[in-house]
Amino acid sequence: MKKTTTIFLVGLTLSTAMAQLITPTGDMSVQRMGHSSQLLGNGKVLTLGGNNGNYLSKVVYNTAELYNPALGTWAATGSMKKKRDYVASALLPNGNVLAIGGDFDVYKNQTASCEIYDVTAGTWSYTDSLPDARSNIKAIVLNNGKVLAVGGNSVTNCSLYDPATNKWTATGSLNTALRNGSVVKLPNGDVFATTGYMADKTEIYSVTTGTWSTVTNSMLSDHLFCSIILMSNGNVLIAGGTTSEVFNPVNNTFSAAGNLLQSVARDPMINLSNGKVLIYGTGDLFSIDRQSLQVFNPVANKWYSAGTVNVTYTADGYTVAKLQTGKILYVGGNASTGNGSYKYCYLVNESSIAVGINDLLTNYSINVSPNPFTTAAVIQINSDMKIKNARLKLFDLIGNEIRSLENIDENQIKIERENMTSGIYLYKLTEGNEIIAAGKLIVE
Repeated sequence: MKKTTTIFLVGLTLSTAMAQLITPTGDMSVQRMGHSSQLLGNGKVLTLGGNNGNYLSKVVYNTAELYNPALGTWAATGSMKKKRDYVASALLPNGNVLAIGGDFDVYKNQTASCEIYDVTAGTWSYTDSLPDARSNIKAIVLNNGKVLAVGGNSVTNCSLYDPATNKWTATGSLNTALRNGSVVKLPNGDVFATTGYMADKTEIYSVTTGTWSTVTNSMLSDHLFCSIILMSNGNVLIAGGTTSEVFNPVNNTFSAAGNLLQSVARDPMINLSNGKVLIYGTGDLFSIDRQSLQVFNPVANKWYSAGTVNVTYTADGYTVAKLQTGKILYVGGNASTGNGSYKYCYLVNESSIAVGINDLLTNYSINVSPNPFTTAAVIQINSDMKIKNARLKLFDLIGNEIRSLENIDENQIKIERENMTSGIYLYKLTEGNEIIAAGKLIVE
């Protein structure tokens, strides 16, 4: 559709305190941080290993638990053969889970051993060990089904696990040691890595050659304890501290993204169904936590607040899993005091995440008349091309969807009052993945 140069946008105010945004769910049996979690093919979440976060009487776990979204509860499953803290894991192509390395005691002694969790039997068994002992590894399942174990605590070593042979082999090493860095698989199947703490270097692992090469262009900022994620548009979002940027893997360039509303550090990000990215930002890890949910809009290239977590939750060291139900599960984590961790778990309801003002900007000339209205209003889309197969949704001010009109093929859309009571409502008109118009309706 050809866009006009005139822009008309009705003024809009949104509440970010959405109904049922955060809901508690069942607690784990023990407090955990430094653990790992995997969403299984049956919809349950497996959480394994970690420690209790108490540095005066630290305990490292070999236990594992399963979260059942249908019941909202955790249940014990088979324990690992070895205690594992800061353990990596990977979901294998056959649906089982590979646990990789980690610290096996309170003195941070590292192990090279690995185990496989049999989802059907609920038991663990040893498999081939890594070529070297490591913890804090980053694991990626490649398109060929092999698992790439990247780095660890300030090391460059990398290894490949082949599920067909149950064997590890060494592969190309990083050029810069991975220290609190992050990795993500690119659309072409290669792997992108940020090298971590106070560094602006990034590298790409070629699956074809088995080697790493440093990206010529540097990141725009030295992101402290940064997090990265591959967005649905094929670009990589990098966030750390209060700044973020986007890496384009087609031309290997970095571009500035909007500043975060508050600091983030090692906080995992989750892709939402609408193409945006959610992060739970815990603020400065060395002071009082300021928990809030923030959403990145890749179209507007900006962050906005999706709501505040009004509970004492976690500083870092938690895991996140997007459930098949559409809800997002946050599991355990480090206490804000740095002395103890949590067994608490919370759900974020994706459908209740606040819509940001940036999402409701329109590039089309629109008009709504009358507004306010008593019986009906007409949304007029001023364009020289007719919209096709569009969808209009109406929301109340706390984000509940109250009506949806499908398969709209006219540039004049009549909104009947029907069961709408007097008040303010929000509308959003989309054509495919594109927002055509959005704004406010006032019912008298």
